[in-house]
Amino acid sequence: MRGTKLWKNTGLKPMTNNELSKKILSALNNSPTKKLKFIELVKSIGIDKKRLALNLFYLEANGFIELRSVYSSDALFPEIYLVSLKQKGAFFAENQQKLDILFPSDMDYSLVNLPSTLENLKNSLKMWADGHPDKMRLYNDINNLFSNPLFLDFIEEFYSGKRPK
Repeated sequence: MRGTKLWKNTGLKPMTNNELSKKILSALNNSPTKKLKFIELVKSIGIDKKRLALNLFYLEANGFIELRSVYSSDALFPEIYLVSLKQKGAFFAENQQKLDILFPSDMDYSLVNLPSTLENLKNSLKMWADGHPDKMRLYNDINNLFSNPLFLDFIEEFYSGKRPK
């Protein structure tokens, strides 16, 4: 999941993948050349190389940036040396509202109406499965799960922000 927390025990400022993506696109957009050396990006954002590289691979795969890299003979992964902002990345980086929609901040789960959300999900699954025996079996399994008190307790704890047991 893109919004999961990173850097739990690194001593670095915690941020989500979405927050990191926003920082990367903004840093590149604020650069006069729309390019930064990898090491400059590491220093300006203040994160470790591995975490940055993983996020950069995601942004490149989705067409926001272009990576320049080299493979050493003993490397499993390429060594990134330059990151360039592509037109798609610049489009979003220049508009904070669009950037926030594309990479939302963590959701406040306390605002979720859990019973209503689960009921809506069950109804959507039923419509999806209607008339398809294989899908209907899956729907029935999911419906049974939704009726299980242990599952409901788990979901409630998850949405309340507590760590499930």
